[in-house]
Amino acid sequence: MQTYYDRVDSLRWGHTDAGIIGDAAQPGDDFLHIYDNYTWYFGVARAEKPGAILEFGVRYGYSLIAMGKGAIAAGVLPQVLVGIDSEWDGVSSNEIALRNITKATGITTYISKIDTGDRHAIDCNLTALGFC
Repeated sequence: MQTYYDRVDSLRWGHTDAGIIGDAAQPGDDFLHIYDNYTWYFGVARAEKPGAILEFGVRYGYSLIAMGKGAIAAGVLPQVLVGIDSEWDGVSSNEIALRNITKATGITTYISKIDTGDRHAIDCNLTALGFC
């Protein structure tokens, strides 16, 4: 019997991080050519076929791109991708992420700048988006 790990591994086969992220890659993100982190996000989404995806800590949107593309590869178009990021590092990454994700997946995407330590703010945002 195939394990879940083996199933996800087989669903990500033939893909690379650089290929999945594509034009969304930011200057200096050379790790996309070295590691295979985002192929795992792609494989999990391809296995799970999610109808919606929520991520905390979005930065430039790479994980949401990978999960969105994985769901699409499985024949599912998620209704929405939602990202929450505080932009704690001082970079206006949410705007970049929104542009990247929308261009790469075509899926309706919402990115909110919220302190992830502020549970009330997160609850209010997710409720407003219909997640709760």
